[in-house]
Amino acid sequence: MPLTIPDELLREAGLSEHEGLVEFACRLFEAGRLTVWSAAKGTGLTRTAFEEELHHRHIPFIGRNQQT
Repeated sequence: MPLTIPDELLREAGLSEHEGLVEFACRLFEAGRLTVWSAAKGTGLTRTAFEEELHHRHIPFIGRNQQT
């Protein structure tokens, strides 16, 4: 089931569609709802690139949800 985020909301947040998706996945990972691999795959990023996104947001990922 697709999740639709209104363009106006993304514009207000200053995010592109992909940036919004990455932000959403980072927050779900932070809440313990997704593994690193699942979140990376869902955003179309490599695991390394997703871990960099987590690092930019100061979200720890070492030792958490490291399933491959």
